[in-house]
Amino acid sequence: MNQPRSKSLRVDTSSEQSNLNKEMVTKLQSLNPSSFVTYEVLDLFFTQLQSVLREIQVKQQDFEKIFSYFKTFNEFENKLNDLEQVVNRIAQVVIPLQEELIEKVQKSQIQQQAIDKYFSTFPQQLDLILNDRLNFLENQNNHLAKQSKNIQEDLDEIQNHITKQDNDMLILLKSYKELLSIDPQYKQLKQQLNSISEGLSDIKQQFYL
Repeated sequence: MNQPRSKSLRVDTSSEQSNLNKEMVTKLQSLNPSSFVTYEVLDLFFTQLQSVLREIQVKQQDFEKIFSYFKTFNEFENKLNDLEQVVNRIAQVVIPLQEELIEKVQKSQIQQQAIDKYFSTFPQQLDLILNDRLNFLENQNNHLAKQSKNIQEDLDEIQNHITKQDNDMLILLKSYKELLSIDPQYKQLKQQLNSISEGLSDIKQQFYL
C-alpha cells in the first residue's frame, strides 16, 4: 500500500467512476473511522481493481474465442471420424474381395500365367477388331454417299467384312470362354461373355434387316 499511485491509472479513471470511488470511501470511513486509510490509497486500490477486472474481461473474451475455435475444431474432427468410419467399412468389403480374387488366381501357376497372358492381350485384340470395324464402316458410308450407283455391291462387301469380323469376334470370345472354364468360379464372367455374344448377334440381325 506504500507503492506510489500510477498517473496512467488516474488518467484512465473517469470522473463518474471517481465519484463512485469517493462514495465507497465515505461509506468505509463511516463504518470504521479509527482504522480508515486515506482516500488516495483506497482510490488507487479501486482503480487498480477496475484495471484488473477489465483485463479479466478481455481474457474472458479471448477464452470465449478459443472455446469457439475448439468447438469448430471438434465438429470438424467428428466429421473426419465419420469419414474414416465410412472408409473403414468400404475397406472391410473391398479387401476381402481383393484377397479372394488373389487366392483364386494363385490356385494354379499355369492358370495364372494363362489368365495373365490372355487378359493382357484380349483388350488390344478387341480394340483392334472394333477399330477396324468402325474405320471400315465409316469409309464405306462415305463411299456409299458418293457412289450411289454401286450401293448393292458396296453393301455386299460390307456384309462380308462384318461377317468376317463377327467370326473373328466369336472365335476370340470362344477362346476366352474356354480359358475361363478352367476354374468354375469364373462362371459369372462366362455368362457376361455369352450376353455379349448374343448382343453382337442381335446387332448383326438388325443391321441386315
